[in-house]
Amino acid sequence: MLTFAHSPAATNAKLCSTITVRMRNYAQVPSLSLARAETLASGILREAGVQVVWLDCNVGVTTEERQSGCAQPLGSTDFVLSLTNNIQALSPKLPETAVGLAMVPSGGDQGYMAYVSYDRASKVARKGAVAVETVLGLAAAHELGHLLLGESAHSPSGIMKIFWSADALRFGLRWNMRFTPLQSERIRSNVMARLRP
Repeated sequence: MLTFAHSPAATNAKLCSTITVRMRNYAQVPSLSLARAETLASGILREAGVQVVWLDCNVGVTTEERQSGCAQPLGSTDFVLSLTNNIQALSPKLPETAVGLAMVPSGGDQGYMAYVSYDRASKVARKGAVAVETVLGLAAAHELGHLLLGESAHSPSGIMKIFWSADALRFGLRWNMRFTPLQSERIRSNVMARLRP
């Protein structure tokens, strides 16, 4: 698996707040792959100044077996990320090549729900000759980025780029698969705004 290298900017970034992500593994992604994907996504968000706490809210186990936080009402900095196989059914406008989808309400309201397709991530991983957990981790960071930055948050480079080439997947983690400084600042501001009453 490709590792996430920390830049000098990341070393100096202060973790100003924490978000909690409830992972729902509808696609039954193997636990080791899921853990690696979460680690990669956490590293990308950590560079933006946000700590991520992951809760395993796997729907394939009984309610008693899930982590206790899964049953609590969603807080202002809580998000739900669902791994599924068919995200196209969720939105008629979604292209067949889409790996993820963030449910960002129009009108500036805050979203909390995102989806990543394990099936699409597996196809992208094979085509790019990378581990599927790399694609899952990048997609998770990208979709959480939408929830923290808004729907029209795509950028010409970095983690919020709308399309990743095979070369970007293989070699880009060391250099450009992260949030830009401006995006990082907006993410931190958004998290802080969510914490205000």
